[in-house]
Amino acid sequence: MSERFKDIINAGLEKAASAFAMIIKREVKVKKIKVRIGVGDEKLFISDKVTNEDQILITPLIGESNGKSFLIFDAYTAGLITALCHSGHDKLLDKNAVENILLEIDNILSATFITEISNQLEISIFGDVPKITVKEALEADTEMDAFIFIESEFDIEKDEMANVSFLWMLEGELLKKVS
Repeated sequence: MSERFKDIINAGLEKAASAFAMIIKREVKVKKIKVRIGVGDEKLFISDKVTNEDQILITPLIGESNGKSFLIFDAYTAGLITALCHSGHDKLLDKNAVENILLEIDNILSATFITEISNQLEISIFGDVPKITVKEALEADTEMDAFIFIESEFDIEKDEMANVSFLWMLEGELLKKVS
C-alpha cells in the first residue's frame, strides 16, 4: 500500500475526528489506525468486535467505488455523546431521538472521511443513507471479494471509558487509483 494512500486515510480520519469534536464540544483524537488488505474468500467478521449492546451505524459507500463504514458506540459512549449533544435542554430523549442523533453524527463523520478520499483520488464517491443495525445482522453487511479494511478508534477528552470504533471496508480497486 502506498504512502499516499496511508496519508489520505490519516487525513480523512483526522478531519472526521475534528468534526466529531465540534459536535460534542470535546477534543477527539484518532487513537489507533490499522489498515489491512483482504482478498478472495477471506471473510471479515466485524461482529467479533462488537457486543449485543453496541450501537452499530452503517453507511454504504456508492459511486465509482463501493464499500461501507461502521461507526460503533458502546452503550456508555452512545449515552455520553447524546448527553453532550443534548446538554442545556430540559426534555428527556426517547430511543428514537437518541438514534437520530447517532445517525446524524455518523452521517457527518462518514461524509467527512468519504469527501477526503473522493477529493484526493479525484473520483466520485459518496455516502448513502446510514442505518442502525444489531450484531446478528452484521455478517451480511461485511461481504466483499477484495477489500481494504481500515480500523480506527477515537479517544474522547475527559473520558477514559468512552469507546468509539470507526471501521471501513473499501473495494480493493481503490488501491489502483493511488499507485
